[in-house]
Amino acid sequence: MMKKEKIICIILLLIIILTIFNFEKKQTIRSVGGEKIPDLSLHSLEGQEKKIVLGTGEPAIINFWASWCQPCKEESLILNRLFFNHRDKINIYAINLTKQDDLTNIKKFVIQNQIMYPVYLDKEGLNQEGFDVRNFPTTFLIDQKGYISKIYVGVFGEKTILEDVNDLLNIGK
Repeated sequence: MMKKEKIICIILLLIIILTIFNFEKKQTIRSVGGEKIPDLSLHSLEGQEKKIVLGTGEPAIINFWASWCQPCKEESLILNRLFFNHRDKINIYAINLTKQDDLTNIKKFVIQNQIMYPVYLDKEGLNQEGFDVRNFPTTFLIDQKGYISKIYVGVFGEKTILEDVNDLLNIGK
């Protein structure tokens, strides 16, 4: 009987651990409306302060990521292609969760993945808290007026994000 209870405890513990550290390719997409994004105060990779103002007529993608997050690597490749094809129509901002990362690893990630879009640091985690980011990656699609259009928790599919961006830009309509 004792052996059976130990096995059950081990199985339950594994289930709890897998649930807590679930970094599978799960995706949650929420359509949102009415929540305006405030100006963002961040730092460049070189340490310079940067203020990002949204709602100035161009839509934006805000991507929260970490260098140790494998799904973030996948997503960076998709964002690179999106940036290359639509950089004149949409702004893309990658915000690293620096409070949970290391600057050397961040710079290495950017170089290895040939990230072309702007990368900023959330040193104190204030933007992470403000956006209520709990999972990595988390991406926000922001409309032309600065309102959240969609939230993607986990890796988004390239087809999904492209359709959503095209809808926002009214391409193909």
